[in-house]
Amino acid sequence: MSYGEELLRLRKAAGIAQGVLAWKLAWPQSKLCRAEQGKQALSEPDFLRAKAALLELKAERDKAWARARRAEVGPDG
Repeated sequence: MSYGEELLRLRKAAGIAQGVLAWKLAWPQSKLCRAEQGKQALSEPDFLRAKAALLELKAERDKAWARARRAEVGPDG
């Protein structure tokens, strides 16, 4: 499995949109798309940077969802 294919698998499992990850990395979405399709190779440093950004995005989203749930339930919930 290529780095791009692995990144696609991780991104989909995390539920992060391709455009959001590309924005976080300051990459053109086309670069990420080509990498995920195996049409453009990703270097190991690029893969590791993208993986870290993906984990950061997922953590940010999970924190936001947790805050929203607490707000819905209230402090005693």
